[in-house]
Amino acid sequence: MIRWSYIIPRIVLIIIIYCFFYFAFDPLLRWGLIKSLESVFEAKVEIEKIRTSFINPAIEINKLRVGNKNKEFNNLFEFEKLSFRFLSKPIFQKKFVIDE
Repeated sequence: MIRWSYIIPRIVLIIIIYCFFYFAFDPLLRWGLIKSLESVFEAKVEIEKIRTSFINPAIEINKLRVGNKNKEFNNLFEFEKLSFRFLSKPIFQKKFVIDE
């Protein structure tokens, strides 16, 4: 006999975790990255979009712009697209190999 009182809370927890990473993780990561880069460079930072993937570990950052605090209408640097893809096996050995 299946104990539904054991299975249902675990299924609900898995659904909540999945919904968090599907809907809220990328916007929170974008907001945190903007705030931390603004405090480091003391200038305006713009990021259009961040996409993460956990099955094939990857981070893609679209249109990153960091302003120059000394020259108002110039950027220190800007990137159209930054893409980091990690190899899965070395991550478990505490090594990061960036493929691209």
